[in-house]
Amino acid sequence: MGRCAAAFYSQVAVLLSIASLTGCQAIQPVLGDRLSLHAANVDLTGLGPDFTVTDLNVRAAIPHGWRAMDVDFTPLYIHEQWRSPHHNTGVGVAFIHLPLPMSAKALVWFARQEYSRQVVTEHASDAKLQGEWTDALGREWFEGENAKYHIRGYVVTDGLSAWAVYSGYRLRTPPTKKEYTLALRSMESIIPLPMSQEVAQR
Repeated sequence: MGRCAAAFYSQVAVLLSIASLTGCQAIQPVLGDRLSLHAANVDLTGLGPDFTVTDLNVRAAIPHGWRAMDVDFTPLYIHEQWRSPHHNTGVGVAFIHLPLPMSAKALVWFARQEYSRQVVTEHASDAKLQGEWTDALGREWFEGENAKYHIRGYVVTDGLSAWAVYSGYRLRTPPTKKEYTLALRSMESIIPLPMSQEVAQR
């Protein structure tokens, strides 16, 4: 999945480009404590010990043997992805810097609008959004695919910070059930750290 971050990940990256176009939205509640309790119940079999990824302001447990790709730094976001040994599955995080507070639901909505526009412009009739939902923790989820990739992830916000956490794989060489389960459990282990928590841990 070597080009997933640059290719299908662009569907998540529209969250970054539209942030400056929005007004003030309702702020999502701080999710740190609830997500920490949730992550504590994740089965870590096959995952490494959780660690703090300072650039992304998250704690994460990545599958053993998965390689960190180059970090993308832009004025709006920082993005990193970890890729499986078979190169067809990945787990990633985008840490987004918002000019104004906005809700995760608003980010996902604008991303959907922008993605729909790109589908029409690029005649990408194969691209489809398969679902959106809000879970009990308040995370805004999305799932979709095009001819090459399948992606599933969620967005959370805290003040002027937002995180898009996702996993994805190549449709041409889909992962084994074990590898895909690893990716999903790794994604569930990722805990975005509100700035207040991140500062307190220094």
